[in-house]
This record gives sequence, C-alpha cells and structure tokens, in this order.
Amino acid sequence: MDVLTLRKYKRINKISKIKAKQTREELVSAVTRHFSTIPVKEIEVVTTFLYSVQNKGTRFAPLIVFSNM
Repeated sequence: MDVLTLRKYKRINKISKIKAKQTREELVSAVTRHFSTIPVKEIEVVTTFLYSVQNKGTRFAPLIVFSNM
C-alpha cells in the first residue's frame, strides 16, 4: 500500500498510538497490528462470499422469519 492509503486507514480507524510524522514501515506495522485485532466471523464471511459468487455479486440478506405464535 502507498503511504496515503495507510494514513487514510490510520485516520478512519483512529489509530492514535503512532506519531504524526511516521515512516511507511511504521505505518505498515501499526495498520497490520490494528487489522490483526479485528475479529472475523469466518462462517459468515465464507457464506456471504459464496452467495455473492453464486448470485453474481448481489449482497446476501439473511432471511428473517416472523412467527405469529
């Protein structure tokens, strides 16, 4: 990634543990640490991906079933 993209990621995700003027390597390190802390629901991601591929890019909307009981 280029430096502008890394700075934008830092700004949007409010990563404030690094100084204002940092090198590309420092930005990469901070973004990598932040990205690795984000939890991922693997089953949900795979299911959504497969649905999107099968349905030509349409977004997966879970079926909501209402019961009158």
